[in-house]
Amino acid sequence: MPSMHTHPCWYFLERSVLHGLRRSISTVGFSLRSALNAARVVSQVDKKFILICVKKSPNIGDREDAELLVLVDQHAADERIRVEGLLADLKASPVLLPNPLIFEIQAREHRLLSRLASSFAALGVVYDMSAPARSPRCKIIVKALPAAIAERCRLEPKVLIELIRSESWKCEEEGGGGGFLATKTCPQGLLDMLNSRACRSAIMFNDELTNEECQTLIRRLGNCAFPFQCAHGRPSMIPLVDVGAGASLCIGKQVFGSQKGEVDMSNESKPFGAAWKFWKPDG
Repeated sequence: MPSMHTHPCWYFLERSVLHGLRRSISTVGFSLRSALNAARVVSQVDKKFILICVKKSPNIGDREDAELLVLVDQHAADERIRVEGLLADLKASPVLLPNPLIFEIQAREHRLLSRLASSFAALGVVYDMSAPARSPRCKIIVKALPAAIAERCRLEPKVLIELIRSESWKCEEEGGGGGFLATKTCPQGLLDMLNSRACRSAIMFNDELTNEECQTLIRRLGNCAFPFQCAHGRPSMIPLVDVGAGASLCIGKQVFGSQKGEVDMSNESKPFGAAWKFWKPDG
């Protein structure tokens, strides 16, 4: 089985889904994970958010007991947890369909999809081709799919054939080496299905959570590779204010909330506030 770092879905995670956050991967590190895992849940707010206290690192000029009040979007947080789980599941072997999905295609598509069969199989989309003699119509027989999308494709076969067709023609448009072949990424259609599933199954606004459920959610978020945004790019949390230290949130030579200035990111193990500020898009 391919390793996490060579499997196409992980190329996709690094190069496409989180392209704008690639440089923050060294910033987040263990300091952020430790901060979220040790965070203290204050309360659920309006059945939409989770208010937490996160300890700041003492190496940026604040007292050791300095904390940040952070507001976490419960839906965005759970969506991030779920989409990373679905992406990880793409490493697993595809599941065989009890009833293969069969689609009619044209002869030109038959030649193209025959050439791309091994590339799609690497993504978990396994199919055979059928071309009856003296018939202008050919068939693609999909036998196995990634578990994360198998049920959706079984219920909505049109989604699957559109995914296969669109991605195969993208490859063809650039001399046979375009699309996900060129970028070594998963197809956008596959990502869209994973994002949709993560969103629909995630905790929603107005879902009441116990303190224990809030704590579990925050700890799971702390184990994510990119905890600051949901599957669709919306921020999952925002620091509100320092508590217990009376100090500004200083990051390098910049104070949180002030005009942008020079930011010293030489230390790879940044504290929570610095990691969030470094991730925060310009705007």
